[in-house]
Amino acid sequence: MTGVTGKPELMKRMNTTLLYRTLIRLGSATRAEVANETNLSATTIRNLFEELEAGGEIVAGALDRSSGGRRAQRYALNPARNLTLALYCAGGRIDYRITGLTGDVAADSFAPIEDGDTVEAVLRLIADCRSRWDVRAVGLGVSGIVENGRAYIGSELDTLVPNDLGARVRSAFPFPLVLENDLNATALGYMNRYHREHSSCSPAGFNMAYIHFDRESAGAGVIANGQVVHGAKQFAGELGFLPMGHKQTLNDLLPSVSSREDCLDIVSRVVSIVNCVTNPELVVVGGSLFDAAWLQYALDRLNAQPGLSSPLRPLLVYRGDNREDYLDGLTYLTQQDLVPRLPLAAFD
Repeated sequence: MTGVTGKPELMKRMNTTLLYRTLIRLGSATRAEVANETNLSATTIRNLFEELEAGGEIVAGALDRSSGGRRAQRYALNPARNLTLALYCAGGRIDYRITGLTGDVAADSFAPIEDGDTVEAVLRLIADCRSRWDVRAVGLGVSGIVENGRAYIGSELDTLVPNDLGARVRSAFPFPLVLENDLNATALGYMNRYHREHSSCSPAGFNMAYIHFDRESAGAGVIANGQVVHGAKQFAGELGFLPMGHKQTLNDLLPSVSSREDCLDIVSRVVSIVNCVTNPELVVVGGSLFDAAWLQYALDRLNAQPGLSSPLRPLLVYRGDNREDYLDGLTYLTQQDLVPRLPLAAFD
């Protein structure tokens, strides 16, 4: 923060966000530790801590061991405040997760979509979660193209229609809503999990594609240098519209896939195309159309592709269930959006 100047309100907002992010990263900290991490003055930290503690945003914890002087008080974010709700609809149900800023999971479950009314089911679930937890932001995953906070779906480019689920949620509830494409969120969640399991791998230089195949459609979430690739019109990753010859798109071909050979041919061609365009180090393949037992066959097909020798070929990984990655990605995006807004004013 050294050298940053501006209006007092802006400075306070920036300092408050920095304090939240520091406590999220450290879990708990003394004022001295926060000062060391942020370079904020002792006076600024004391004032912010007093204000946030009075508002219930942070809580005092145990005292540090004495080193000869006064024992320092430790502070942490209130685990019952500022929770996020991540959810998506698929297979006749809503999968959801409620998470605190420090990663504690308050709920992880699903709810049925009754009578086929997805919008009403989502609104009921959000209202129920708000009545039981201090949910302050929602992350909603949707299929299709997400542009300017609105989703568009369809099997043909010239017949895309708006999906008003996000708009209905925004009109019904007063808190922040993050709307994201399903595979973009899934790819982001996978990257974050991969980084946790491989700490030597920096997200800033990570390149991957998460490709999903099923009977109705195909799509991908693409990560380039640690960032989700959305494209100028948020169209990146919509692989189902790839021309596959004979005036057919990939989405046209998928319903007619009837054998392992058909599936492997399509998968190897699509992975080769993605590799030539984005050159990821890792490609994750999943979806109902692809079987885990076919992974080695797919690798053999990739090796046989012209110009795709082993040094140029990405690592191919199978991921059968994308639920964890999907919810992880939505949670991350929602928290990233929420933290700079904190503390939020109370709302009904």
